[in-house]
Formats: sequence, structure tokens, C-alpha cells
Amino acid sequence: MHGAEHAAAAIIRDATPDLAITDLQLPGLGDAAIVALLRTRLPATPIVAVSGAGPEVLARARAAGADASVAKPFDWETLESAIAVVLRR
Repeated sequence: MHGAEHAAAAIIRDATPDLAITDLQLPGLGDAAIVALLRTRLPATPIVAVSGAGPEVLARARAAGADASVAKPFDWETLESAIAVVLRR
């Protein structure tokens, strides 16, 4: 693990969130690395990934385990809809 991955792992080590929302453009992590880390550490937690980097980045996030993805810029209703969908599963 790199420094950013260690920091992210430390944050979620003892967490049991009902939902994880993450930006994919985090310093020191590849675009889908945070999703893969979240999915490994929190297998039952729904993950919503957001990014302004383009549809291919969002597709990689879904392949890494994101339950939904939202392109930036987005309005609150779009994010709220994605959250509602993943929480119903």
C-alpha cells in the first residue's frame, strides 16, 4: 500500500457506514483504487463513486465494485437518486 492507501485504510478500518460516497480523483490513489479498497474493507456497504474525469473512469469504478456512479458536475437530485437506488438493494 502507498501512503494515501494507508491513510484511507486507517480511516475505514473501524468504520461501519451505511453508505460510502467517494470522489475518484484522490491524490495518491488510482481512479478505482479507493473503490476497490472500500469494497474489500466494507463488502456489504453500498458505494457511490463520483468523478469529473469521464465515463471510462466511472466504468472502472463500477468494475471495481461501486454500486453506482455519478458524473460531475451533478445536481443534488442526481446524487440523491443514486443514493436512493443503492440503499434499496
